[in-house]
Amino acid sequence: MSKPKSLLFVIPLKSKGNSKDWAQTSRSLEATLSCIEGQTSSAFHALVVCNELPLLSREYPSITFMQTDIRIDGKFSFEKARLDKQRKVLYGLLSARELNPDRAMVLDSDDLIHKDLVDYAAGRPAEGLVINRGYRYQLSKPKLRKSRNYHMISGSSMIFPYRSADFPGSLEYEDVEHHFMSRMAHPKPIEKIFSDNGVSFENVPFYAGVYVRGHNDSIRDHFRPSSKQNAVVTLNTGKLGARLTSRAWKIYGRLIGTRKIDGDLKDQFPGLKVYTDRAANAY
Repeated sequence: MSKPKSLLFVIPLKSKGNSKDWAQTSRSLEATLSCIEGQTSSAFHALVVCNELPLLSREYPSITFMQTDIRIDGKFSFEKARLDKQRKVLYGLLSARELNPDRAMVLDSDDLIHKDLVDYAAGRPAEGLVINRGYRYQLSKPKLRKSRNYHMISGSSMIFPYRSADFPGSLEYEDVEHHFMSRMAHPKPIEKIFSDNGVSFENVPFYAGVYVRGHNDSIRDHFRPSSKQNAVVTLNTGKLGARLTSRAWKIYGRLIGTRKIDGDLKDQFPGLKVYTDRAANAY
């Protein structure tokens, strides 16, 4: 029987200075860490790359916290937040060379993964895996919205090979353009990126991720789409088309596109307990 393939999680955490609410940032990270520690397989390593240690309610023995001096100075912006993430991701990947994992996954510090993800990935022959099925969760809502294009909305959706050839000896954390998984904070379409870099891949056949929205430190929530972007949507669909599309999505959501947050779902995603139970009134 072949040896299970090990998985490295790299979790980049924004600095305290760039956080609008450090306690909230720390609570969100705890939800993510709860999903990692709740994995049914131990074939993983997990690195949190941070400037300051977060405020956690307990210890996480299977998680390694790596403090760095990576910092993007100046006024907080979308571009600087992305660059901060990219550099911390590459720093984590470079630091993990001595661990020699088989695969790696970048996991945002507020998103959730299914407890069986590591176990499933460990036995798959493909080099990469794509989480194309997942959920979107708006904090304080009683339901999750299903997504069959999860990898297009969430950066926490791809497992890629950890290959020594991708890390030349001179590579440093500033060289984000030199590694295909750190060139963008959210690489997409990942299928094309995998194909261009000779990575065989397959889709995870179950709903394996939760993309969390609605808290003050979400980059996407902090930087709303511009009026120009909204204008493009209006031009493409027309006002009537936009209203009909919106109504259709609402009907779909009520009928089959959502799932109620219950005990079974919290068991599958242990971090949901942090968001819905211990932190229900914290956001």
